[in-house]
Amino acid sequence: MKSYISLKKNCKKDTSGMQSKKVALMGDCATQHLAVAIKGYAYEENIAIDMYDADYNQIDAQVLDTNSELYEFAPDYVVIYMCVEKLCENFYTFNDKENFADYMYSKIRGYWECINNNISTHIVQANFVEKDDRIFGNYALKTDASFLFQLKKLNYLLMNGARECKNVFLIDFNYLQMIHGINKVYDEKLYYIAKMPLSTEILPYVAEQIVSVIKSLMGNFKKCVILDLDNTLWGGVIGDDGMEGIQIGELGLGHAFTEFQQWLKELKNRGIILAVCSKNNEEIAKEPFISHPEMVLRLDDIAMFVANWE
Repeated sequence: MKSYISLKKNCKKDTSGMQSKKVALMGDCATQHLAVAIKGYAYEENIAIDMYDADYNQIDAQVLDTNSELYEFAPDYVVIYMCVEKLCENFYTFNDKENFADYMYSKIRGYWECINNNISTHIVQANFVEKDDRIFGNYALKTDASFLFQLKKLNYLLMNGARECKNVFLIDFNYLQMIHGINKVYDEKLYYIAKMPLSTEILPYVAEQIVSVIKSLMGNFKKCVILDLDNTLWGGVIGDDGMEGIQIGELGLGHAFTEFQQWLKELKNRGIILAVCSKNNEEIAKEPFISHPEMVLRLDDIAMFVANWE
């Protein structure tokens, strides 16, 4: 992944000949660095972003005023990023804590509806990273008066809402935290000094997630996985070890290959095409798909099977 500095340099490069999209970015925190990262990462994907970055904490002003710069700009995509730090601050001053998630969801849902009533666009909404203030300790998972309980509920409400609003797409910040860790995702010092919660280290990954949604809505997404066989779908070499010698199933290292096949099967069920391209004798290569009792994938899961020495 390229650094934030590299993405920033991309923003000064020539984008003539690239497909152009208009993106409006709004947040309840400072979003200047995020805007740069999105534009710079889009350049890597051959997309020219015409960016409108709203001022600090101007979501209400931009969305609720029909004469605002947002509607005048008429973006193809509206990105809304609301940080968990601001959410926690609002929670502490909210009197009816057991209904905080419902209140916040109603507010966010109102943003979506207001935008949709005024312009035709796609809305990209960030969910909230799960942050536990530890006021209730582990009991936070049992009481609806805790911030963690309301936070989890709000993310659930956002998922259900996005299912109902066909032009709303969520960015899963929890995924980024799970992969990179909270200390890499957030920069508390930067937040308190400049109201920028995201670290510059994580910004390229955030931009990648946002641009990936934009790309998919433009029709640019991966549709096929092409697989090797030996030491990929099973452990060992089928031509040398024979069907009885390859590793697959519940025991030992074979379990890893079984789980990988299960994951691929889910991709196939989703609509992703699976294909095989392997240096092998075709008859031997197909044997596990036909006869091995612990193979998850079968020949009818494979759209094209190529095994030869060419």
